[in-house]
Amino acid sequence: MGKSGGKKKQKQAKQKPIADDCSKAKKGEAKCAKPKVKSYLKVIVLRSDTDEGVESISVKAKPPDGGPLSGTTVKETGLADFGEVAAKTYDVTVELTEDQKKIYKEPEAGSATVPEGTTKTHTVTLDPLCTLRVIVLGYDAKTKQDQPIKDRDWEYTSPASKKGKTGGNGLISIDVLTDDDKAVLEVKLRDPPPPAGADPAVATAPEDYPVKIKPDAWKDKDDDKVLPPREDDTVKWRLGIIDQDDADNDDGLKGRLHNLAFPTNAGADATATTRTVKAYQLLYDDERDGSGKLSDIEAAVKKKHDEE
Repeated sequence: MGKSGGKKKQKQAKQKPIADDCSKAKKGEAKCAKPKVKSYLKVIVLRSDTDEGVESISVKAKPPDGGPLSGTTVKETGLADFGEVAAKTYDVTVELTEDQKKIYKEPEAGSATVPEGTTKTHTVTLDPLCTLRVIVLGYDAKTKQDQPIKDRDWEYTSPASKKGKTGGNGLISIDVLTDDDKAVLEVKLRDPPPPAGADPAVATAPEDYPVKIKPDAWKDKDDDKVLPPREDDTVKWRLGIIDQDDADNDDGLKGRLHNLAFPTNAGADATATTRTVKAYQLLYDDERDGSGKLSDIEAAVKKKHDEE
């Protein structure tokens, strides 16, 4: 009785080409399909100053031969995951809402090339804006008080160009980038004076003698008591805009005092700081014998600087 199987059959089986070996498929036979290689696209949106993820930002990735793919960054991580995509180059754009445009500068479009069989991670950075607030005041010698210089032309000339007029309280408010360390602001305090007219005649007729005094000829034509001399019609400030420390530490308070026209800095010694604090307490709290301690004005300075 014959036997089947055994070592001979096993040897023949090992030598036989396997069905899915595409390289050995004969002519006329169906070729086996190559395994599908997947590609993925992810976009991360970060703040340029802190590298923190930004949530709820609309991100679009548009392939060259189709409509845009859309995604939204998730909370905290700043990730917009487009999942599996074709291996192509995509135009990546970030669309900010009107409220978001008040916080960030709208970034330029970028491109992301997704190689076959890989995950491409494309990063978009958003430059945060800050609000530059300047209140322009002039000293009124008559009332011995500062008065707002209102409705005057101002121009932010560097690094961007913005224009406007001072508000009723003398306020200039501009959205700027936090890294504008060489900003320039010009304020036109008043219009140039009109051409001087002829002085009033001091004598109405040759026979008038002695010459009569004309009171109007001696009146000061400039009745503006607030503004400086006319040669200072336009003032220019060169500004350095940097991130301010929190108000709950000494450096943050000193920086805010400096912005409120009480010159000081993070490196000021105890004597200079005490003198500055006392000046603030005298002006705003009417304390002629103030403590000079930063801790005593912390809440007031933070409110006046950050909110008022």
